[in-house]
Amino acid sequence: MKKDKSTNWQAVAAGAVLMAVVASRVLPAEIQKFVWYPVGVAIVAILCFAVARSVLFRLTDKKPAPECRVQARATNPAWLYLGALAIVCALTGFALDFAGRDALQNHDLQIGASLFALIFGAFAAFFGSFQLRVAGDKIEYWSLEGGHQTLNLQDIERARIRIGISSRPGIRLELLSRTPEKKSIFVALKAFRKADMDRVFDWLGARLEDPGRLVLARDRG
Repeated sequence: MKKDKSTNWQAVAAGAVLMAVVASRVLPAEIQKFVWYPVGVAIVAILCFAVARSVLFRLTDKKPAPECRVQARATNPAWLYLGALAIVCALTGFALDFAGRDALQNHDLQIGASLFALIFGAFAAFFGSFQLRVAGDKIEYWSLEGGHQTLNLQDIERARIRIGISSRPGIRLELLSRTPEKKSIFVALKAFRKADMDRVFDWLGARLEDPGRLVLARDRG
């Protein structure tokens, strides 16, 4: 079976920041801003896209869930909206600073407040985006990085629990698809209550490998 690979956006962002730091040490001060600005804009753009996608999914998810076995969230959904609002405030502060207008009458204070709002908004949206639902023969999973993912029970070849640092959650439930056309789902186990995940395990039945044996991510078996 063809392995499903996902983009490690955390590694991409960390690599971009590292490259910018190295460049800022060797490039003249007058052109350092031409390194930091594109990196910052790219990271913020990816964050805004992911948050907007999560908010849109949450607002449009109005369909009933027949035979719903699990409806789990990591936190109150309000944190997602609060995070989105904080990011909008941060972008407004940055835009005013770029336009040469200090709404707080203090340049450093305005930049600091905008950075704080951006970081707070990113964390709030990250945790507020997690949602898991099992209804009938379908499982649905929401996350900030992956957006909305879904698989039918018959499309799941097997499920297993893995631990380790990779492009996927450190402690995760891997729902491996039978075909490359349908993406596998990697559920962050630490984001949900044990009671909810136990019901997911019951729903998976024989497709779930022995959950008592946690395997490191480098074990490809």
